[in-house]
Amino acid sequence: MWRSVGVNIIDSVVCSQNAALFVYGQTGSGKRYTLHGPLPRSHSNAHTATTTHTPTMRTLNHADAERGLLPRMLERIFDVVSASDGTQTSYTIWCSYLCIYREQITDLLSDST
Repeated sequence: MWRSVGVNIIDSVVCSQNAALFVYGQTGSGKRYTLHGPLPRSHSNAHTATTTHTPTMRTLNHADAERGLLPRMLERIFDVVSASDGTQTSYTIWCSYLCIYREQITDLLSDST
């Protein structure tokens, strides 16, 4: 998924194009896993396949080879920005992370509940 989708999206973004990533599917189909990768052990629930905890970028294990699209995409964006000499290019990075469920939109990056 990373090579076929993530790399192309980020390559477009660093060339000044807007991009969006939509993940859609049935409950239990792997949307969260595709985006985030495995949850840290402290957030897993051994009795059920689901969890009530929504991981944040701070709780994800970025060293994990199975990490999802979001950590990989964000890392690549900031790697490109860091590698820039800064003399001819400036970057403004804007990101939103929304969940649409039962016709309700939730901003997952907002501190408010």
